[in-house]
Amino acid sequence: MTTMRLQRTNMTTMRLQRTNMTTMRLQRTNMTTMRLQRTNMTTMRLQRTNMATRKLQRTNMTTMRLQRSNMTMMRLQRTNMTTMRLQRTNMTMMTLQRTNMTTMRLQRTNMTTMTLYKGPT
Repeated sequence: MTTMRLQRTNMTTMRLQRTNMTTMRLQRTNMTTMRLQRTNMTTMRLQRTNMATRKLQRTNMTTMRLQRSNMTMMRLQRTNMTTMRLQRTNMTMMTLQRTNMTTMRLQRTNMTTMTLYKGPT
């Protein structure tokens, strides 16, 4: 009787040991799973950072394009200033031409006056 009881107890103990081994294996699996979840979280964070970096790169490209446009605008403004200076010079030249025409008319009048004053020769 006692031997049978001991055998049954032994069998139960062995079953419990097997259950314990299984539990330990499951705990190890759980630890691995947790490590993988942490890695996954890190990967997701990196993906978010990558997305933000891409957005910043796009913004940077836009900024560079705007800077180029600004440089072009500044060049055009300089050209415009030069054109305005040339227009002023042109206006001055036209005024000088008018003055020259007037001077030539006055010279002709003066010649006529001199001819009339001297009388016929």
